[in-house]
Amino acid sequence: MGICIVFAVVSSIMSQPLKLDASVTLDDVTFNYPSEWQLEEVAPDSNIKGKYLIKAPNAMVSITEIPSSASDTTGYQDSTVEVGQKAQLSVSGKVAYKAAVDLEHSGRKGQLLSIEMGSRKVVCIAVASESAPPSFPATIEAIIDSAHVESINEEITVTYMDGDTVVKEETVYNKGGGATVVPPTDLTKDGYVLTGWQLASESVDVDMSGSGNSTKVQHITEDITLQAQWGKTWTVTFTDGSGNVLETETVTEGKSATAPKNPTREGFEFDGWSSELGPITSDTVINAKWKKEYESIPYSELARNPDAYKGKKIEISGRVLQVSEGSSENQLRVATSGNYDDVVMVGYNPKLVSSRVLEDDRVTVYGTYVGIYSYTSVMGATISVPGVSAKSIKVN
Repeated sequence: MGICIVFAVVSSIMSQPLKLDASVTLDDVTFNYPSEWQLEEVAPDSNIKGKYLIKAPNAMVSITEIPSSASDTTGYQDSTVEVGQKAQLSVSGKVAYKAAVDLEHSGRKGQLLSIEMGSRKVVCIAVASESAPPSFPATIEAIIDSAHVESINEEITVTYMDGDTVVKEETVYNKGGGATVVPPTDLTKDGYVLTGWQLASESVDVDMSGSGNSTKVQHITEDITLQAQWGKTWTVTFTDGSGNVLETETVTEGKSATAPKNPTREGFEFDGWSSELGPITSDTVINAKWKKEYESIPYSELARNPDAYKGKKIEISGRVLQVSEGSSENQLRVATSGNYDDVVMVGYNPKLVSSRVLEDDRVTVYGTYVGIYSYTSVMGATISVPGVSAKSIKVN
């Protein structure tokens, strides 16, 4: 369905129309117009009534598609017109009706053309202002007269059902090769999610592609009914393992949940989730699992099997026996058993601590085990002890 509006100057002197050397087609109806005039497609949210606008200085043609039941002057409240006698057209074995009448709109005079084809019609409204060039009224009349229908596409009704309820009916047109529709995606039902659409009759031959909210039905050549398909949904709740909710997700039954970004916790490393992410068959709570970031390993293991633990994050506690301070690294000899028997050498950046570490301080060291560290004592002996590169030091 369409409407065509033309605004132009009305001159007392009739002139020859401009050459109509361009054309535009809307819903089977073609209009010719001067190529020097500008053709625009009207945005859906525009307050200008029209699918197409043909514009020139002091002139404009609007072409709009509307239902056959709608007023020919919808959107032009100050226009009054009686369509009057309709002329019957025979087009490719189908019937259309054409009627043109004089129209006055906002004090300007012009013409209205209505071409009705079944449940739809194209309406062209043409009016002219007094400031337009003398040739414009004749050009507007020529545009109206040029309207012609070469064929009328077959109407097809697509009915969308949810159970026994009609959700929507849509009229489309088979322009050769069948029509195409994209079913609605905004249906909702508590506890369910729309998973797609299905033909109500298996005898209908169409092509369906996509799934869920991206379903497309193509090559439709007859009226069809589509049934909404629903999937049961469940709520999946992810927590940090201490009762704090990280994220909730609605998941279709049989599908898998999508885990949130791995959480963090001071002093611990994320160690996965407490259960599989799918398939989900009920409301589910999935908790984060944790392991201590730094492991407490017996001194005897560090000393006896250094290669087995090299590179691991470990935690040691003990009394500081000796402090050696340098410009970029400090060293601590820490007695993990409170005496000289189980000593660990700790290296650390002085910036790790807010105040100096002193002898006899009780400390807890978090760091990476570097293996056996060897140094020379004041007596000239080589001493080998476990070594740790500290990432954090806590003075107890």
